[in-house]
Amino acid sequence: MSDAERARSILLAQENCTCAFCRGDCTHTSAYRGIYALVQFLAQGVELTNFSAADKVVGKAAALLLVMAGVKEVYAQVMSEPALYTLSYYGVLCTYTQVVPEILDYERKEVCPLEAIISHTKDPEEAYRILQKALKTVS
Repeated sequence: MSDAERARSILLAQENCTCAFCRGDCTHTSAYRGIYALVQFLAQGVELTNFSAADKVVGKAAALLLVMAGVKEVYAQVMSEPALYTLSYYGVLCTYTQVVPEILDYERKEVCPLEAIISHTKDPEEAYRILQKALKTVS
């Protein structure tokens, strides 16, 4: 089984899993919703270079963080059009079950606020700084 297949299998098999990263024998998973797991992995220096990732929802914010982390491939159950463009732009292979125009907030009424605050940038490091700051103000 490939790393991508294993990551996807873990994501789909474990009810509380929101994202999985696999490379060889190494696996990282999280149950955090949204981009919290990615921000935490990056802040802790978790090595994700050349990992395959599987996530329930990937918007542009997550896509930029995945690029920054150095993942080589991403599967998402739901992926936004800006995320698909971003991952493709940076040469990250991506597959998905469903593509949507944008990621909405938890009430599905407006664009996700984290997507909105990084919409102007294509730079993964700038997005990371913006998202870290935003998440610190809500924690």
